[in-house]
Amino acid sequence: MSKSGNLKKLSIEGYIDADFKKKSATKSFVTQINPESILLSKNVNLKSEKVPGNDSQALKYNQHEPGKLSFKITLDNSGVLENSNAINESVSLLEKNIYNLNSESHEPSYVKITWGSFIFKGRATSLKYNYKLFSSDGEPIRVEIDMDFEESENVVKSSKNSPDVSRTIMIKVGDTIPLICAEIYGDASFCYEVAAFNQLSNFRMVKVGSTVYFPPLK
Repeated sequence: MSKSGNLKKLSIEGYIDADFKKKSATKSFVTQINPESILLSKNVNLKSEKVPGNDSQALKYNQHEPGKLSFKITLDNSGVLENSNAINESVSLLEKNIYNLNSESHEPSYVKITWGSFIFKGRATSLKYNYKLFSSDGEPIRVEIDMDFEESENVVKSSKNSPDVSRTIMIKVGDTIPLICAEIYGDASFCYEVAAFNQLSNFRMVKVGSTVYFPPLK
């Protein structure tokens, strides 16, 4: 609850672009009842790599996975709550923000989810409706909605040229190991270490389409 005593409600805003600079024309969706809880998960991706010089394996950092957000909301038009709307209208507004194809980008909108100081930027990956109550004429008057989202930006934004971050590169026409080493490490002479790490007999004869691993500097 805010200092003014007003209850902050969770809101979902649609955006056209991944930079969240251009809002969609659709009105934001505001929850009728705040979720009881939200589940935010963050994972680090590790991979097993052979240790140079022996047959042992070591777990190495690969990347941070995008965060995942899940929560459940309830829409109610049974008359229990004030300021309620028809369930179908509320569901339609929600789907315009997170599910339907945007007329400008021709894909579902990016979404910004805000609840007080909590902000999550990503895209919806799943919607599940559990219709709990109907009127005598068959109109839904209460529904529980489970929603899943995935973060649109990785937690860690590593610089492309950082020598402290490992990367796997597919060799293209014109690429050479020394040139790539100069770009990544700032020193072409690291080509010998890279060749040894990848068990290359001749770093000057790497075929186009080959995948070469460039380890981080120690």
